Amino acid sequence: MTPFLLTKEEQVLTLKKIEDLENLLYKDPEISFSEKIKKVGLEELLPKDINYLSKEKQAEFLFSLKENLKNLPKVTIEIAFDPSVDFILKLKNWFLENLKKSLVLEIKVNPKIVGGARIYYLGKYFDFSLATKIEELQKRNHG
Repeated sequence: MTPFLLTKEEQVLTLKKIEDLENLLYKDPEISFSEKIKKVGLEELLPKDINYLSKEKQAEFLFSLKENLKNLPKVTIEIAFDPSVDFILKLKNWFLENLKKSLVLEIKVNPKIVGGARIYYLGKYFDFSLATKIEELQKRNHG
């Protein structure tokens, strides 16, 4: 499977859409499953052949997909500014190219770090913030 990256917001929205589809699975039998997929907006995510599975197999697939999405590793990046859509896309591409894993990207805004970033990933913490660099310089000059 090709690695993908969702922002935390996209993960929450996608999980909600899957739950909506699960709720529609046994309702309105006159409406095709592919129409229900379109109704909730998941046609890009789900394989086309899911339409040919039994309702039980569709339910199993959706449950499994939901669990996989919930259990994706998360990388949290703390930055000093509210990022633009373009900036978020660049971040997503950088993480995909360098980590080559499916991830959830959580972006936190903290103006106190002044610039740079703090990154939390798999229990590791990386501080590339300008605030920390300034603190280190002040300690060296006054210490």
